[in-house]
Amino acid sequence: MQVSCSYLPPQVGSQMRMAYQGVSGIVFGYEDYPITQAMVDNIPYASMRMKIGKGGAGFLILKEKNANINSWVSADEITFNIKYGRIVETYGLFNDLNYYYGSDKDLSFSSLLKKNIPLKKSIRTISLSNPEVRGLIIEVSTEVKGLERVTILNKSYDLILIEETIINSYIKWVSVNQYWVDPSDGFVWKSHQKIAPNIPLIKIEILKKPA
Repeated sequence: MQVSCSYLPPQVGSQMRMAYQGVSGIVFGYEDYPITQAMVDNIPYASMRMKIGKGGAGFLILKEKNANINSWVSADEITFNIKYGRIVETYGLFNDLNYYYGSDKDLSFSSLLKKNIPLKKSIRTISLSNPEVRGLIIEVSTEVKGLERVTILNKSYDLILIEETIINSYIKWVSVNQYWVDPSDGFVWKSHQKIAPNIPLIKIEILKKPA
């Protein structure tokens, strides 16, 4: 298990500390703070860049790694639990995803690619906090689209784009989540995800991969 806290260690320079503390902009929005590879390398923890809607890009670090779920935290204690690259739970957003049933039945992207399944349909049930919604059933179609070159900071990766179309006809919610997956191990380096109708698109780039 890898553990950190919501404050940067003392040895980290003030410029990196400013970038990290600036993560509150992922919700309220302002210009992106420039994050460089050198800054990322100076942090001993796995890290990601996140952008929610039109807000500024923020910096999160890995708080905890437990089984298949990675918990990422911002300086203002916004937490994202991510399993196989998919956001399955959040704390601290305007509308939190607080229940996600079906993640145990979701194939990991690694399994999806290894089994050569081009299209898979499944059902998930989620609960949200604002407005409070319990047991919202969504239909999911997961499709392997093809290989793309993706650049994160100054590094380029050849990744497979996988798209998930999620639908709930009752509330007329249709979204397409995108995941850029390393074909060698199924790791998701980049994603665009909608977790609720009233939460803007969440864009994630992994800057330093969890050990």
